[in-house]
Amino acid sequence: MSLSLVEKFESIEIGLTDVISVHDEHVCKFHQKQYLDALRIYEEVLKKYQEIYSAYSNNEFGHRDGPISDWDDIRHTQTRIEKAFGEFINSICYHFERRYKFTINRDFKEKYDTTITYHDIVHEIVGQLDGLNFEEKAVRELKEQLLNYYFKVEVVKRKANLKGFMYTEEGFSGNKRFHYSWREKLYCLTANLSHFEFGDIEPTQKYNQLMQELDRNRDDEEFTFKKHPILYDDVKSLTFRKNRKVEIEFLDEGTALKFAREYLGWEEE
Repeated sequence: MSLSLVEKFESIEIGLTDVISVHDEHVCKFHQKQYLDALRIYEEVLKKYQEIYSAYSNNEFGHRDGPISDWDDIRHTQTRIEKAFGEFINSICYHFERRYKFTINRDFKEKYDTTITYHDIVHEIVGQLDGLNFEEKAVRELKEQLLNYYFKVEVVKRKANLKGFMYTEEGFSGNKRFHYSWREKLYCLTANLSHFEFGDIEPTQKYNQLMQELDRNRDDEEFTFKKHPILYDDVKSLTFRKNRKVEIEFLDEGTALKFAREYLGWEEE
């Protein structure tokens, strides 16, 4: 890519605030400037390396490499340019993943070269939303993640029970404890409960506190396998059983049914 083309990119102003926020656009522009500043240097160095190498590699003494090496200098710089290209894409994708809590497939980078701009990346990200906005995409992904776990649902009065949800194992002292996968599962479940009641897509304070206590007392089966009060308006408690069942106690039966239908894929028989 020529220097004039890099300079041309720096002057591009594309309004994306109808798709992304002003803050998001500022972040994208920041990462693009970083990328282009680095790319300018790499391109200049590569050009100098190639000029010197070409001038001296085929000489009357039969020496191919001199102070400038095809491998150590030229190819290394080319590799660094490729890495900077990937880092630029990742930095923007990571910003949206971290802020809006959904995953982005980076395979689209195969369609582009080093002339990619932040608006190309945003265009690809928006194309993965399936017509949703960022928040809607995050919620759908959150619900899908929960449904991808294996469990059976039963609704008994004001409880929604997830049978087989939390795997258990035998601890060092022969006691029952959660399987190592428990954190990921419980995080996902409590994030869905938080969204159900508060519209959040991450576990709220009481759920985080519960997970910290369970982590500290993982080998204490008397602490783990019992009823844990939550005492929110809608969610009253979580109970863990040694048979891998999780019981979610709600305010009333109607609230339990609503969560089971909307988040657990439950259909009344």
